Amino acid sequence: KLASLRGELEACERALDNFLESKKVLFGRFFLVSNADLLDILSNGNTPHKVVPHMPKIVATIGTLELTHGTDSEYTGRPSAVGWESLTGG
Repeated sequence: KLASLRGELEACERALDNFLESKKVLFGRFFLVSNADLLDILSNGNTPHKVVPHMPKIVATIGTLELTHGTDSEYTGRPSAVGWESLTGG
């Protein structure tokens, strides 16, 4: 029974690795983050304030993003980036 469960776990791990790899191929900057970070980013895609801490790992010059809720009719309620803090420059 334990061997069977281990085989199922390994199959799940392979499927997750393949899924994350497919996302990295679609957006190359995802190669810059760990699989754990990428899983956190993807699982919180509809909650941008939870993704913001990962931004410096994806775009080296962004330290933080300032978010606000959208007000136009097409994106009502969707957060928008309205400012950012750079990690470079002076």
